[in-house]
Amino acid sequence: MAMGPACVGDATAKRGALGDVLMDRGYTMSNDSKDFILPVRALGGEPIFALRDNQVGSPGTIRGAVIIDGRPYSPSMPKKLHRIKQVKHTETYQPNPDVVAKYEAAIKARSVYALVPHGARRPNGAQVYMCPAAAGKLRCPLVASSALLALGTMPAANPPAKARPDTVCSSKFRNFTAEELPLSQRHIFGSTAWRKSYSRRGEVERHLGHQGPLAREHPTRFDTRDGAREGGAAHLVLTGKHQPPSGRQFRAQ
Repeated sequence: MAMGPACVGDATAKRGALGDVLMDRGYTMSNDSKDFILPVRALGGEPIFALRDNQVGSPGTIRGAVIIDGRPYSPSMPKKLHRIKQVKHTETYQPNPDVVAKYEAAIKARSVYALVPHGARRPNGAQVYMCPAAAGKLRCPLVASSALLALGTMPAANPPAKARPDTVCSSKFRNFTAEELPLSQRHIFGSTAWRKSYSRRGEVERHLGHQGPLAREHPTRFDTRDGAREGGAAHLVLTGKHQPPSGRQFRAQ
């Protein structure tokens, strides 16, 4: 992993902008993300990664929000949704599609309680999030406007009796620093959108598989988008021993 930051810095310098950076679990060993993910964000990149088993679930709360899989959720969420066992995809194992569908359905059910990113991430890595009830995803007695939502909108399961000061329940918007949510991602981890975005890594690895063992030891640049990035930003896949690339580029449209 030591050469990973050098590769990212090199790509940024040559392209002038950094796009999506897809990485394997070797880059997410640090829970505080100070060794790689936060530096990538500081360069303007968007890290896309799979969590390790010890990073799945909830490590606690921040200003009342339950942090799950790196993302803030409403404290009204049922505890049974706090931990959903992840379904892993590897080079040698692809789970049964029915298992994947069941897992992603559970993630979707939980996502109703997720705070909603509001606006772009700030240059310092901070992100403003919006209360899910204020965003129209839940009915909550603490958010008067949610009472006007369409019939069938899910009611908050366990809303607090009273909004405590300086918590996610006391304000429509709440700011979180990069250090508070080091494992947050553009898409909810485990969601269908996340899987489709992260699966682009497989396109590159399959390409490298035809180049022999040496090629698989190098990070690879590629040009591809999942609908959120535009322009000429450099997109990277980091895997293997993570040595600097030798100028090879792979284009996947």
